[in-house]
Amino acid sequence: MSREVPLQLALPLKVTVDSKLRRQPLGKAPVVGVLKKDSPLVAHAYKGNWMRVETDDGRSGWVDQMRLGAR
Repeated sequence: MSREVPLQLALPLKVTVDSKLRRQPLGKAPVVGVLKKDSPLVAHAYKGNWMRVETDDGRSGWVDQMRLGAR
């Protein structure tokens, strides 16, 4: 199983499609919130295909990398 890898620098990203912010980096993990397309995020770490992100309003959780793009 892969482990969480912190990013050297916080990475500004945005959501490319409406997405679920999850508590853990798993597709079945509880949903913390819903992110609308183009919501700005900052990524702090990754694990497998998941990025640990923080929203502008201070929520944090995990989003599948395929749903993220450069801002």
